[in-house]
Amino acid sequence: LILMGRPQAALNCCNHALRLEPNHVQAWLFRGIALHRLGKFRQAYRSYQRVAHPALPPSVDALERLCHDLALNHQAS
Repeated sequence: LILMGRPQAALNCCNHALRLEPNHVQAWLFRGIALHRLGKFRQAYRSYQRVAHPALPPSVDALERLCHDLALNHQAS
C-alpha cells in the first residue's frame, strides 16, 4: 500500500496488525514509514523507536498486579 501511494490505508493496516500483535516489529516499521509519508514526523519517529527498542519493560502497574496475584496465590496454597 505504501508503494502504491496509499499511506493512509497502509497506516490503517499497521494499526490493525498492532492491535492484534503489539510487538510486531515490521508493523511498527511500516507504520513509521506510512506516518512519515503523511507528514506526521513525530508519530513516525515514535514508531521507529519501537523498532529500535522492541522489548520495552513492563509497566510498574503490571508488575504490581503480578506481585498481588502471586501473593494471593501463595496465601491460597
